[in-house]
Amino acid sequence: NVLLIFDEVITGFRLGIGGAQDILGVTPDLAAFSKAMGNGLPIGAYVGKDNIMDPKTLSFVSHGTFNANPVCTAAALATITELENDKNYSKLYKVSGDLMNGMRDAISSNGLDAIIQGPGPGFSILFTDLEKITEYNQVRGIQMHPHIKRSVVFFTEMIKRGIFIAPYEGIRIYLSMSHNEDDVTKTLEATEEAMKEVMKQVP
Repeated sequence: NVLLIFDEVITGFRLGIGGAQDILGVTPDLAAFSKAMGNGLPIGAYVGKDNIMDPKTLSFVSHGTFNANPVCTAAALATITELENDKNYSKLYKVSGDLMNGMRDAISSNGLDAIIQGPGPGFSILFTDLEKITEYNQVRGIQMHPHIKRSVVFFTEMIKRGIFIAPYEGIRIYLSMSHNEDDVTKTLEATEEAMKEVMKQVP
């Protein structure tokens, strides 16, 4: 008698048309989706099982100011229609897989303690001596020296080379279907150079 709710604001449509629940093989009672469904326009949705989504049950819920906004609704329809083409996700996973593997090679060739982890379209690079992150507290426990200092150098050096990776905890790297192999090549060239600088500045 406990509701299972998935927050798919990040995972919805990024990992696949069915979100994390499709990949995990778990159907929650409720799920929330956000602007990815409208290709960035301000739109969201919550979906759920019939007995929960019954109008009598939800009569007290405030739905927000963008209700039925025609531009956002049209964007969502167009986006989801495009995402239903499996070829798009095949390309997305191919490009992201090439990027992840190339970044792993750069880590290895420069002798750094770091890991690449996560599903392809949204993965993390973490400077740590752990072999795998299995819980959030492990991210919070990463030591300032040398790991966090190395991550700061890495972010800075990547920006100098035209690649912006948002420098926040967890360090997620998101790819979209507009990214291609040229982007991967440019990013990997920058990664190799940035990793060398990391080792120079924080040995």
